[in-house]
Amino acid sequence: MEISNKNAYSELYVNDAQKTIAHSFDYAVNKMNFTLKDYAELFANFEYIHLIEKGDPHYIAGVSGIELAKAVCKISNKSFGILPYCPGVEFWTGWIIAYYQWLRNLSYKFILDRFSVERFEMAYPTFHESNKKRMFEYMDKVIFGEEK
Repeated sequence: MEISNKNAYSELYVNDAQKTIAHSFDYAVNKMNFTLKDYAELFANFEYIHLIEKGDPHYIAGVSGIELAKAVCKISNKSFGILPYCPGVEFWTGWIIAYYQWLRNLSYKFILDRFSVERFEMAYPTFHESNKKRMFEYMDKVIFGEEK
């Protein structure tokens, strides 16, 4: 597979997608007690992931990150409640992956199969306050085989 020059959906929805997905990652890990890896796997295999990947407004702008996390995790049979949270590496992972999926028009499964959540966690200290383009360049190198 090659880098796509076509975005996944309209740029108008990217900010909403990033916020929703980032909050879902953060909430699932910090309040629902999933590991980042387990949630990323559930997310990539979510029954409606194809709608998110194509920018369906219901999932991009019509639900909160908490609602999305609960929908994604519904099949896990884990019990969880609503608690406040403070975003961190999990939020950043969701935010970055949402924008990168839109930018490159790749499936979340394709991305996460090639760029592990452990790699996101390791990249966080270096990239979370830098220009997101630096992170995307790094992801391109890893995903498309230029860096191990």
